[in-house]
Amino acid sequence: MLLSQHQDAEILSYAARHFGFGLVRGSSTRGGATALRKLFQESKAMHLAITPDGPIGPRRQLSIGPVFLASRLGMPLVAIGFGYNRPKRVNSWDKFALPRPFSRARVVAGPELRVPQNLDRNGLEHFRLKTEQLLTRLTSEAEAWAEAGTPKVGQLNLSQTRQTKRPKD
Repeated sequence: MLLSQHQDAEILSYAARHFGFGLVRGSSTRGGATALRKLFQESKAMHLAITPDGPIGPRRQLSIGPVFLASRLGMPLVAIGFGYNRPKRVNSWDKFALPRPFSRARVVAGPELRVPQNLDRNGLEHFRLKTEQLLTRLTSEAEAWAEAGTPKVGQLNLSQTRQTKRPKD
């Protein structure tokens, strides 16, 4: 998972480690070239996860980095929206949402977006906007679903997925 070196990303780094993600730290403002080289290496063996709006925002505006990487690596983008009912919002530029104890969390994943290889600047911007619009829609959908608390067609509960992945004795 790519996270900025900024202090704001520390909360995400703890959560990412807890869920088994490896971390690469860097951003467009600090350590970006080193992080990019590391991501190119890591992409040969695993999927990459990137927070979309960079270290300085603006909020919910996708940076060009994930689209650039997808174009250069030939990897698809999968946008994922997160939503919580009753989130605690951090007083920061991005209004980062933290779920309160026992709150509902919802995740909505979009389809794979195939980005053509070696796009020029205009092509990268086209796919950046397309991906940003999808991320906005998925996040709004996840937030509304979490607030509503209703089941959704095809919904998987975390407890159900854990049970199906456990090896039998």
